[in-house]
Amino acid sequence: MCFDGDFLSATDESDNPFSSFAFDGVLGLAPDSMAQGDAFSMMNRLSASGGLKKPMFGVFLSSSDQETSEITFGDWKQEHMASELFWVPVSGPSGYWEVEIEDIYFDKKAMKLCQGCRVAVDTGTSELAGPTDIITRLRKLLQVQDCNAKAMAGLPQLGFSVKGKIMSLSPEEYTSGVEGFCELNLMSL
Repeated sequence: MCFDGDFLSATDESDNPFSSFAFDGVLGLAPDSMAQGDAFSMMNRLSASGGLKKPMFGVFLSSSDQETSEITFGDWKQEHMASELFWVPVSGPSGYWEVEIEDIYFDKKAMKLCQGCRVAVDTGTSELAGPTDIITRLRKLLQVQDCNAKAMAGLPQLGFSVKGKIMSLSPEEYTSGVEGFCELNLMSL
């Protein structure tokens, strides 16, 4: 499929944080309210062109160099699914792809931390984004200080309940260690 599209190009960027990332660019797939104008809403332009099977896109983010991340326009690829697909309404005034979660779980135990709050589902960041007060409480409860195997074994699975389904992350998935420093991959929104 071909269609005309507008784009912005950066010819110079700061070392911090961009020297830490290996990427070729940014593809804006945010909701329309985040676009810099109609010409920059890629999904609207693709949908209006009539070339999409369905007005949707699917994102597969690989967890290793052995497979390639991929965006599929007009559908999703079943072979990339780790579980069944279920739909959740996008809500919230921020302009991000926000969904409501019922609560946060530690090892499948409800923590009553974030009942009915919204979190951002975003491919533009490598961190989990949520309300500032909840992120602050999670940092205190989890007390991540070291990313060695012993420390990771003491951390719980971190689960998020969405429409009655708990989606869990292992400690290795919600932490990152760089040069002896370990931190939670959590960001205030």
